[in-house]
Amino acid sequence: YNVIFGERSNGKTYASLKYGLENYIKTGKQMAYNAVGVGFEAVSYTHLRAHETGRNLVCRLLLEKKNVDALPVIKQSFIGSGVRYDLLLHQSKDPKTNKSTQEYTRELIVRHVSGRLKVAPEHTSERVLSIMRKPPFSQFGEFKKIFDRINREEGLRQQLIPYFISSHPGCKEEDMAELAVITKRLDFHLEQVQDFTPTPMTVATEAWYTGFHPYTLEPVFSAKTQREKLAQRQFFFWYKPEERRNIINELRRIGRKDLIDKLYGK
Repeated sequence: YNVIFGERSNGKTYASLKYGLENYIKTGKQMAYNAVGVGFEAVSYTHLRAHETGRNLVCRLLLEKKNVDALPVIKQSFIGSGVRYDLLLHQSKDPKTNKSTQEYTRELIVRHVSGRLKVAPEHTSERVLSIMRKPPFSQFGEFKKIFDRINREEGLRQQLIPYFISSHPGCKEEDMAELAVITKRLDFHLEQVQDFTPTPMTVATEAWYTGFHPYTLEPVFSAKTQREKLAQRQFFFWYKPEERRNIINELRRIGRKDLIDKLYGK
């Protein structure tokens, strides 16, 4: 099921969810938005996304501890992607808040991951991440340590799947080559990857279109031609035999022979 919380939703959301689910089981009818702004609909997928928007706060259900799993019509709830690990790592001045965050993190990893949890560090370059307005890559490393530790403690064998973008404004081939080295060191063979796609009304798209950062007015390089995009994208797949020759040649061309040994050994 997908639960949609409207802008009018308040503390009565759980009661409304329970009523909607029970009514659906009896009548088969979906629940429209009610007085507290909660909508309910059946969906075909089994993994829920932890949306961050005001209308799709599925993650809110986890914050209510085990209320969802306590419903007789729900056997198990899973979060497939969308987790803001940087918020989980934030240290508050309030010890109770920090303890609650730690409990939530363990609850998420132990009870609400079906085998793979997808997160989005998006890049390893601090310069590129600053243009994305994303947290530093070191925070992904911290979260991975927590994820791996909890898996060891609980006897689980779950995977953390990172998502990355190539050809983002500010990103150059050297940045992608270093991304390949760093993710290899972390023992990742990347599969959740994408080329940058301009999206209206964003800082990144303005930088891509104008060639300048809108806040600093500093020049920003963007890969736009097919050759430039493929030259960056290939570094995601350094582990594929068919990409090895092209990657080695490209590293030589950009003057980073030192990365050849780091990727393929001497």
